Amino acid sequence: MKRLLSGIMITGIITIFACTSHGQRIESSLSLSASGGYSSNTYLMPMVPDWDQSETSSFSALIPSASVLLAGEGRSLNMNSTGHIMHISGDRPYRAAALFSSVFRQRITPKLAFRALGGANFYTTPDEAVHYTRNLQWLRAGMEWFITPFAKFEVNGGSTWRGFDSMETGEPVSIRYDSYGLGLEYWPGFRWQLRADFYSSLDHITDPGKGFYSSVQVARYLRNGLVIRLQTGLEQYSTTFSGSLEAGTGSQASISTFPDPGYTPATSAYGMMAEQLTALAGQSESITFEDRLHRTTLQASRPIGNNITLTGSISGLLWFSDADYDVDPDFQFSAGVRVPISIQRSATGELRSVDWESTQPRDAVLTVRYRGDSRLYITGDFNNWEEPGIPLRKTGRDRYRVKLELTSGMYEYKIIKRDNDQPEWLDLPNQTSTVSDGFGGQNGRVLIDY
Repeated sequence: MKRLLSGIMITGIITIFACTSHGQRIESSLSLSASGGYSSNTYLMPMVPDWDQSETSSFSALIPSASVLLAGEGRSLNMNSTGHIMHISGDRPYRAAALFSSVFRQRITPKLAFRALGGANFYTTPDEAVHYTRNLQWLRAGMEWFITPFAKFEVNGGSTWRGFDSMETGEPVSIRYDSYGLGLEYWPGFRWQLRADFYSSLDHITDPGKGFYSSVQVARYLRNGLVIRLQTGLEQYSTTFSGSLEAGTGSQASISTFPDPGYTPATSAYGMMAEQLTALAGQSESITFEDRLHRTTLQASRPIGNNITLTGSISGLLWFSDADYDVDPDFQFSAGVRVPISIQRSATGELRSVDWESTQPRDAVLTVRYRGDSRLYITGDFNNWEEPGIPLRKTGRDRYRVKLELTSGMYEYKIIKRDNDQPEWLDLPNQTSTVSDGFGGQNGRVLIDY
Protein backbone atom coordinates (compact mmCIF):
# COMPACT_ATOMS: atom_id res chain seq x y z
CA MET A 1 0.00 0.00 0.00
CA LYS A 2 2.74 2.48 0.91
CA ARG A 3 4.57 1.84 -2.35
CA LEU A 4 1.29 2.37 -4.23
CA LEU A 5 0.67 5.65 -2.40
CA SER A 6 4.22 6.80 -3.12
CA GLY A 7 3.86 5.93 -6.79
CA ILE A 8 0.49 7.70 -7.06
CA MET A 9 1.83 10.84 -5.38
CA ILE A 10 4.99 11.07 -7.46
CA THR A 11 3.21 10.20 -10.72
CA GLY A 12 0.44 12.70 -9.99
CA ILE A 13 2.86 15.51 -9.20
CA ILE A 14 4.91 14.90 -12.33
CA THR A 15 1.75 14.69 -14.46
CA ILE A 16 0.32 17.92 -13.06
CA PHE A 17 3.67 19.60 -13.46
CA ALA A 18 4.10 18.47 -17.06
CA CYS A 19 0.57 19.42 -18.06
CA THR A 20 0.42 22.87 -16.48
CA SER A 21 3.99 24.22 -16.62
CA HIS A 22 4.79 25.96 -19.88
CA GLY A 23 8.34 27.16 -20.46
CA GLN A 24 9.50 25.23 -17.40
CA ARG A 25 13.16 25.13 -16.50
CA ILE A 26 14.95 21.81 -16.16
CA GLU A 27 18.24 21.47 -14.33
CA SER A 28 20.17 18.32 -13.49
CA SER A 29 23.48 17.49 -11.89
CA LEU A 30 25.66 14.45 -11.27
CA SER A 31 28.50 14.11 -8.81
CA LEU A 32 30.83 11.49 -7.40
CA SER A 33 32.32 11.78 -3.92
CA ALA A 34 34.98 9.78 -2.12
CA SER A 35 35.73 10.15 1.59
CA GLY A 36 37.53 8.45 4.44
CA GLY A 37 38.06 8.89 8.15
CA TYR A 38 37.91 7.41 11.65
CA SER A 39 34.98 6.81 13.97
CA SER A 40 34.45 5.34 17.43
CA ASN A 41 30.80 4.53 16.70
CA THR A 42 29.29 3.43 13.39
CA TYR A 43 26.17 5.48 14.27
CA LEU A 44 28.15 8.62 13.37
CA MET A 45 28.99 7.35 9.88
CA PRO A 46 26.83 8.73 7.06
CA MET A 47 23.76 6.63 6.18
CA VAL A 48 24.72 3.80 8.57
CA PRO A 49 21.98 3.02 11.15
CA ASP A 50 24.13 0.60 13.18
CA TRP A 51 25.08 1.33 16.78
CA ASP A 52 28.51 -0.25 17.29
CA GLN A 53 31.02 1.10 19.83
CA SER A 54 33.17 -2.03 19.92
CA GLU A 55 36.27 -0.37 18.48
CA THR A 56 37.55 2.73 16.74
CA SER A 57 37.56 2.03 13.03
CA SER A 58 38.74 3.65 9.86
CA PHE A 59 36.28 3.78 7.00
CA SER A 60 36.11 4.75 3.35
CA ALA A 61 33.09 5.51 1.20
CA LEU A 62 32.16 6.06 -2.43
CA ILE A 63 29.06 8.21 -2.98
CA PRO A 64 27.45 8.81 -6.40
CA SER A 65 24.54 11.25 -6.47
CA ALA A 66 22.18 12.82 -8.99
CA SER A 67 19.46 15.47 -8.86
CA VAL A 68 16.86 16.89 -11.22
CA LEU A 69 14.95 20.16 -10.76
CA LEU A 70 11.84 21.10 -12.73
CA ALA A 71 10.60 24.63 -12.08
CA GLY A 72 8.09 27.02 -13.60
CA GLU A 73 4.96 29.06 -12.92
CA GLY A 74 5.34 29.14 -9.14
CA ARG A 75 5.94 25.42 -8.69
CA SER A 76 8.99 23.21 -8.53
CA LEU A 77 9.82 19.52 -8.27
CA ASN A 78 13.23 18.49 -6.94
CA MET A 79 14.22 14.82 -7.22
CA ASN A 80 17.42 13.43 -5.68
CA SER A 81 19.14 10.05 -5.52
CA THR A 82 22.27 9.07 -3.62
CA GLY A 83 24.20 5.82 -3.39
CA HIS A 84 26.59 4.88 -0.60
CA ILE A 85 29.16 2.07 -0.58
CA MET A 86 31.21 1.91 2.61
CA HIS A 87 34.06 -0.25 3.83
CA ILE A 88 34.91 -0.39 7.53
CA SER A 89 38.26 -1.72 8.71
CA GLY A 90 38.56 -5.08 10.41
CA ASP A 91 36.29 -8.04 9.82
CA ARG A 92 33.17 -5.95 9.47
CA PRO A 93 31.13 -6.38 6.28
CA TYR A 94 30.68 -3.79 3.56
CA ARG A 95 27.68 -1.49 3.87
CA ALA A 96 25.58 -0.40 0.93
CA ALA A 97 22.77 2.16 0.96
CA ALA A 98 20.60 4.09 -1.47
CA LEU A 99 18.43 7.15 -0.92
CA PHE A 100 15.68 8.45 -3.21
CA SER A 101 13.67 11.57 -2.38
CA SER A 102 11.46 14.17 -4.03
CA VAL A 103 10.09 17.53 -2.88
CA PHE A 104 7.22 19.30 -4.63
CA ARG A 105 6.45 22.98 -3.92
CA GLN A 106 3.51 25.05 -5.11
CA ARG A 107 3.25 28.76 -4.40
CA ILE A 108 -0.26 29.61 -3.20
CA THR A 109 0.35 33.27 -2.39
CA PRO A 110 3.56 35.34 -2.34
CA LYS A 111 3.96 34.38 1.33
CA LEU A 112 2.52 30.85 1.40
CA ALA A 113 3.54 27.62 -0.33
CA PHE A 114 2.39 24.00 -0.19
CA ARG A 115 5.06 21.30 0.07
CA ALA A 116 4.87 17.51 -0.38
CA LEU A 117 7.74 15.12 0.32
CA GLY A 118 8.27 11.46 -0.43
CA GLY A 119 11.15 9.06 -0.57
CA ALA A 120 12.78 5.78 0.29
CA ASN A 121 16.03 4.67 1.91
CA PHE A 122 17.52 1.17 1.60
CA TYR A 123 20.41 -0.20 3.64
CA THR A 124 22.06 -3.61 3.62
CA THR A 125 25.19 -5.49 4.65
CA PRO A 126 25.72 -7.85 1.66
CA ASP A 127 27.60 -10.46 3.65
CA GLU A 128 26.43 -14.05 4.05
CA ALA A 129 27.84 -14.36 7.56
CA VAL A 130 26.41 -11.04 8.83
CA HIS A 131 23.43 -10.11 6.69
CA TYR A 132 21.11 -7.29 7.68
CA THR A 133 18.71 -5.15 5.68
CA ARG A 134 16.64 -2.12 6.58
CA ASN A 135 14.39 0.11 4.52
CA LEU A 136 12.40 3.29 5.08
CA GLN A 137 9.63 4.88 3.03
CA TRP A 138 7.96 8.16 3.90
CA LEU A 139 5.20 10.50 2.75
CA ARG A 140 4.81 13.98 4.21
CA ALA A 141 2.94 17.19 3.40
CA GLY A 142 3.00 20.66 4.88
CA MET A 143 3.13 24.40 4.40
CA GLU A 144 5.86 27.04 4.15
CA TRP A 145 5.15 30.57 5.37
CA PHE A 146 7.57 33.22 4.10
CA ILE A 147 7.49 35.69 6.98
CA THR A 148 9.91 37.96 5.14
CA PRO A 149 11.97 37.39 1.98
CA PHE A 150 14.74 36.15 4.30
CA ALA A 151 12.77 34.16 6.89
CA LYS A 152 10.37 31.25 6.58
CA PHE A 153 8.48 28.90 8.93
CA GLU A 154 7.67 25.30 7.99
CA VAL A 155 5.20 22.78 9.37
CA ASN A 156 4.65 19.26 8.03
CA GLY A 157 3.33 15.87 9.02
CA GLY A 158 3.13 12.38 7.61
CA SER A 159 3.94 8.71 7.96
CA THR A 160 7.10 6.62 7.82
CA TRP A 161 7.18 2.88 7.21
CA ARG A 162 10.20 0.99 8.49
CA GLY A 163 11.17 -2.57 7.67
CA PHE A 164 14.14 -4.57 8.92
CA ASP A 165 15.36 -8.11 9.51
CA SER A 166 14.91 -9.54 13.00
CA MET A 167 18.30 -10.25 14.59
CA GLU A 168 16.90 -13.37 16.24
CA THR A 169 14.70 -15.02 13.62
CA GLY A 170 15.90 -13.36 10.43
CA GLU A 171 12.26 -12.73 9.54
CA PRO A 172 11.27 -9.30 8.17
CA VAL A 173 9.60 -6.91 10.62
CA SER A 174 7.58 -3.85 9.60
CA ILE A 175 6.37 -0.91 11.66
CA ARG A 176 4.76 2.46 10.93
CA TYR A 177 4.99 5.70 12.85
CA ASP A 178 3.37 9.07 12.29
CA SER A 179 5.23 12.27 13.07
CA TYR A 180 5.16 16.03 12.67
CA GLY A 181 7.93 18.51 12.03
CA LEU A 182 8.57 22.23 12.58
CA GLY A 183 11.28 24.29 10.95
CA LEU A 184 12.49 27.88 10.99
CA GLU A 185 15.04 29.35 8.58
CA TYR A 186 16.46 32.86 8.67
CA TRP A 187 19.14 34.73 6.74
CA PRO A 188 20.33 37.59 9.01
CA GLY A 189 22.88 38.61 6.38
CA PHE A 190 24.07 37.84 2.89
CA ARG A 191 26.61 35.31 4.20
CA TRP A 192 24.81 33.88 7.26
CA GLN A 193 22.11 31.22 7.46
CA LEU A 194 20.35 30.04 10.64
CA ARG A 195 18.03 27.03 10.81
CA ALA A 196 16.21 25.16 13.59
CA ASP A 197 14.25 21.88 13.25
CA PHE A 198 12.09 19.80 15.58
CA TYR A 199 10.44 16.41 14.94
CA SER A 200 8.29 14.27 17.21
CA SER A 201 5.63 11.57 17.07
CA LEU A 202 1.95 12.34 16.59
CA ASP A 203 1.21 9.54 19.08
CA HIS A 204 2.41 11.70 21.95
CA ILE A 205 1.97 15.19 20.54
CA THR A 206 1.01 16.48 24.01
CA ASP A 207 4.14 14.95 25.55
CA PRO A 208 6.99 15.33 23.00
CA GLY A 209 9.55 14.48 25.71
CA LYS A 210 8.84 10.79 25.09
CA GLY A 211 10.77 11.02 21.86
CA PHE A 212 11.99 13.79 19.58
CA TYR A 213 14.76 15.05 17.35
CA SER A 214 15.90 18.67 17.46
CA SER A 215 18.76 20.59 15.87
CA VAL A 216 20.11 24.10 15.35
CA GLN A 217 22.38 24.91 12.42
CA VAL A 218 24.52 27.93 11.61
CA ALA A 219 26.09 28.30 8.16
CA ARG A 220 28.67 30.85 7.09
CA TYR A 221 29.38 31.49 3.41
CA LEU A 222 32.88 32.89 2.95
CA ARG A 223 34.90 34.04 -0.01
CA ASN A 224 36.11 31.68 -2.71
CA GLY A 225 33.13 29.40 -2.15
CA LEU A 226 34.16 28.23 1.34
CA VAL A 227 31.13 27.12 3.38
CA ILE A 228 31.28 26.27 7.11
CA ARG A 229 28.32 24.67 8.91
CA LEU A 230 27.97 24.06 12.63
CA GLN A 231 25.06 21.89 13.76
CA THR A 232 24.18 20.81 17.27
CA GLY A 233 21.17 18.87 18.43
CA LEU A 234 19.45 16.70 21.00
CA GLU A 235 17.72 13.40 20.30
CA GLN A 236 15.62 11.56 22.87
CA TYR A 237 14.09 8.12 22.50
CA SER A 238 11.93 6.04 24.81
CA THR A 239 11.98 2.24 24.56
CA THR A 240 9.47 0.06 26.42
CA PHE A 241 10.30 -3.56 27.18
CA SER A 242 7.43 -5.84 28.11
CA GLY A 243 7.01 -9.55 28.83
CA SER A 244 8.41 -11.85 31.47
CA LEU A 245 12.12 -12.65 31.48
CA GLU A 246 13.45 -15.95 32.72
CA ALA A 247 15.54 -15.71 35.86
CA GLY A 248 19.22 -16.36 35.38
CA THR A 249 19.38 -15.10 31.82
CA GLY A 250 23.01 -14.36 31.21
CA SER A 251 23.23 -12.47 27.94
CA GLN A 252 21.27 -10.00 25.90
CA ALA A 253 21.15 -12.24 22.86
CA SER A 254 19.30 -14.98 24.73
CA ILE A 255 16.41 -12.76 25.78
CA SER A 256 13.81 -13.54 23.17
CA THR A 257 10.99 -11.50 24.71
CA PHE A 258 12.76 -8.18 24.05
CA PRO A 259 12.23 -6.23 20.84
CA ASP A 260 14.70 -6.59 18.04
CA PRO A 261 17.50 -3.98 18.22
CA GLY A 262 16.35 -2.59 14.91
CA TYR A 263 13.09 -1.55 16.56
CA THR A 264 14.64 1.31 18.48
CA PRO A 265 15.65 4.52 16.70
CA ALA A 266 19.20 4.29 17.92
CA THR A 267 20.40 3.02 21.20
CA SER A 268 18.39 1.38 23.92
CA ALA A 269 18.41 -2.23 22.80
CA TYR A 270 21.98 -1.87 21.54
CA GLY A 271 23.44 -0.05 24.49
CA MET A 272 22.00 -1.89 27.50
CA MET A 273 24.56 -4.12 29.16
CA ALA A 274 23.89 -7.84 29.58
CA GLU A 275 24.10 -7.65 33.38
CA GLN A 276 21.45 -4.93 33.44
CA LEU A 277 19.13 -7.06 31.36
CA THR A 278 19.79 -10.00 33.63
CA ALA A 279 18.78 -7.90 36.63
CA LEU A 280 15.34 -7.51 35.06
CA ALA A 281 14.79 -11.27 34.86
CA GLY A 282 11.53 -12.46 36.39
CA GLN A 283 9.79 -9.09 36.14
CA SER A 284 6.52 -9.11 34.22
CA GLU A 285 5.66 -5.42 34.12
CA SER A 286 6.65 -3.11 31.30
CA ILE A 287 9.89 -1.19 31.73
CA THR A 288 10.73 2.01 29.87
CA PHE A 289 14.22 3.37 29.30
CA GLU A 290 15.12 6.75 27.87
CA ASP A 291 18.16 7.50 25.75
CA ARG A 292 19.44 11.02 25.04
CA LEU A 293 21.97 11.83 22.36
CA HIS A 294 23.80 15.15 22.17
CA ARG A 295 25.41 15.47 18.76
CA THR A 296 27.55 18.33 17.37
CA THR A 297 28.98 18.40 13.84
CA LEU A 298 31.28 20.88 12.12
CA GLN A 299 31.41 20.64 8.32
CA ALA A 300 33.38 22.57 5.71
CA SER A 301 33.52 22.51 1.92
CA ARG A 302 35.61 24.51 -0.52
CA PRO A 303 35.69 24.34 -4.33
CA ILE A 304 39.09 23.97 -5.97
CA GLY A 305 38.79 24.99 -9.58
CA ASN A 306 35.58 24.37 -11.49
CA ASN A 307 35.09 20.64 -10.96
CA ILE A 308 36.55 19.67 -7.57
CA THR A 309 35.26 20.40 -4.07
CA LEU A 310 37.11 19.43 -0.89
CA THR A 311 34.99 18.40 2.10
CA GLY A 312 35.63 17.67 5.76
CA SER A 313 33.68 17.04 8.96
CA ILE A 314 34.20 16.52 12.70
CA SER A 315 31.45 15.09 14.92
CA GLY A 316 31.07 14.48 18.63
CA LEU A 317 28.37 12.45 20.37
CA LEU A 318 27.40 12.12 24.04
CA TRP A 319 25.03 9.30 25.01
CA PHE A 320 23.02 9.32 28.24
CA SER A 321 20.76 6.37 29.10
CA ASP A 322 18.58 5.26 32.00
CA ALA A 323 19.96 1.77 31.42
CA ASP A 324 23.55 2.90 31.87
CA TYR A 325 24.21 5.99 33.97
CA ASP A 326 27.69 6.53 32.54
CA VAL A 327 28.16 9.19 29.88
CA ASP A 328 29.45 7.60 26.69
CA PRO A 329 31.40 9.92 24.34
CA ASP A 330 32.05 9.15 20.67
CA PHE A 331 33.75 10.96 17.82
CA GLN A 332 34.12 10.90 14.06
CA PHE A 333 36.17 12.85 11.58
CA SER A 334 36.47 12.52 7.83
CA ALA A 335 37.77 14.23 4.71
CA GLY A 336 36.91 13.77 1.09
CA VAL A 337 36.59 15.14 -2.41
CA ARG A 338 33.54 15.70 -4.61
CA VAL A 339 33.65 15.90 -8.40
CA PRO A 340 30.44 17.44 -9.77
CA ILE A 341 29.36 17.09 -13.38
CA SER A 342 26.64 19.66 -13.96
CA ILE A 343 24.19 19.11 -16.77
CA GLN A 344 21.64 21.88 -17.16
CA ARG A 345 18.91 22.35 -19.72
CA SER A 346 16.73 25.39 -20.23
CA ALA A 347 15.01 27.15 -23.05
CA THR A 348 16.96 29.74 -25.01
CA GLY A 349 16.45 33.20 -23.56
CA GLU A 350 15.90 32.07 -19.93
CA LEU A 351 17.92 32.78 -16.80
CA ARG A 352 19.26 29.63 -15.17
CA SER A 353 20.69 31.14 -11.99
CA VAL A 354 21.34 34.49 -10.30
CA ASP A 355 24.18 34.59 -7.74
CA TRP A 356 25.32 37.53 -5.63
CA GLU A 357 28.68 37.76 -3.85
CA SER A 358 30.08 40.62 -1.77
CA THR A 359 33.84 40.42 -2.27
CA GLN A 360 34.93 43.42 -0.20
CA PRO A 361 33.38 46.62 1.22
CA ARG A 362 31.41 48.47 -1.48
CA ASP A 363 31.98 45.71 -4.07
CA ALA A 364 29.12 43.34 -4.92
CA VAL A 365 29.47 40.88 -7.80
CA LEU A 366 26.46 39.54 -9.72
CA THR A 367 26.90 36.39 -11.80
CA VAL A 368 24.06 35.01 -13.91
CA ARG A 369 23.77 31.96 -16.14
CA TYR A 370 21.81 32.77 -19.29
CA ARG A 371 21.34 30.72 -22.42
CA GLY A 372 21.32 32.98 -25.43
CA ASP A 373 23.26 35.68 -27.26
CA SER A 374 21.34 38.74 -26.06
CA ARG A 375 22.95 41.69 -24.32
CA LEU A 376 22.07 41.73 -20.60
CA TYR A 377 21.64 44.73 -18.31
CA ILE A 378 20.71 45.22 -14.66
CA THR A 379 18.77 48.13 -13.22
CA GLY A 380 17.39 48.80 -9.74
CA ASP A 381 17.46 50.91 -6.60
CA PHE A 382 21.19 51.45 -6.95
CA ASN A 383 20.88 53.42 -10.22
CA ASN A 384 17.37 54.86 -9.68
CA TRP A 385 15.97 52.34 -12.19
CA GLU A 386 17.57 54.15 -15.09
CA GLU A 387 17.52 52.35 -18.43
CA PRO A 388 19.09 50.74 -20.34
CA GLY A 389 20.83 49.86 -17.06
CA ILE A 390 24.31 48.62 -16.21
CA PRO A 391 25.67 46.13 -18.78
CA LEU A 392 26.76 42.62 -17.80
CA ARG A 393 29.91 41.24 -19.40
CA LYS A 394 29.98 37.74 -20.86
CA THR A 395 32.77 35.81 -19.12
CA GLY A 396 32.18 32.28 -20.37
CA ARG A 397 29.68 29.92 -21.88
CA ASP A 398 26.21 31.07 -20.73
CA ARG A 399 27.83 33.10 -17.94
CA TYR A 400 27.54 36.89 -17.43
CA ARG A 401 29.07 39.04 -14.70
CA VAL A 402 29.06 42.62 -13.37
CA LYS A 403 30.67 44.33 -10.37
CA LEU A 404 28.62 47.00 -8.57
CA GLU A 405 29.68 49.52 -5.93
CA LEU A 406 27.02 49.04 -3.24
CA THR A 407 26.90 49.84 0.45
CA SER A 408 25.30 47.41 2.91
CA GLY A 409 21.53 47.31 2.60
CA MET A 410 18.50 45.85 0.82
CA TYR A 411 18.16 46.35 -2.95
CA GLU A 412 15.53 45.55 -5.57
CA TYR A 413 16.50 44.97 -9.19
CA LYS A 414 15.51 43.63 -12.60
CA ILE A 415 17.56 42.03 -15.37
CA ILE A 416 16.89 43.12 -18.94
CA LYS A 417 17.83 41.55 -22.24
CA ARG A 418 18.07 43.58 -25.42
CA ASP A 419 17.81 42.27 -28.97
CA ASN A 420 17.95 44.90 -31.72
CA ASP A 421 17.48 47.56 -29.03
CA GLN A 422 14.16 45.98 -27.98
CA PRO A 423 14.17 45.61 -24.14
CA GLU A 424 12.54 42.66 -22.35
CA TRP A 425 12.38 41.93 -18.62
CA LEU A 426 13.70 38.46 -17.81
CA ASP A 427 11.86 36.18 -15.36
CA LEU A 428 14.06 35.37 -12.38
CA PRO A 429 14.67 31.70 -11.40
CA ASN A 430 12.43 30.20 -8.70
CA GLN A 431 15.19 30.05 -6.09
CA THR A 432 15.78 33.82 -6.35
CA SER A 433 14.34 36.01 -3.61
CA THR A 434 11.68 38.25 -5.19
CA VAL A 435 9.05 40.83 -4.28
CA SER A 436 6.08 42.17 -6.24
CA ASP A 437 6.88 45.14 -8.50
CA GLY A 438 3.31 46.45 -8.21
CA PHE A 439 2.55 45.84 -11.90
CA GLY A 440 1.94 42.09 -11.89
CA GLY A 441 5.63 41.17 -12.16
CA GLN A 442 8.46 40.47 -9.75
CA ASN A 443 11.58 42.38 -8.71
CA GLY A 444 14.64 40.54 -7.49
CA ARG A 445 15.61 41.35 -3.91
CA VAL A 446 19.03 41.00 -2.31
CA LEU A 447 20.53 41.88 1.06
CA ILE A 448 24.12 43.10 0.82
CA ASP A 449 26.03 42.63 4.06
CA TYR A 450 29.82 43.00 4.11
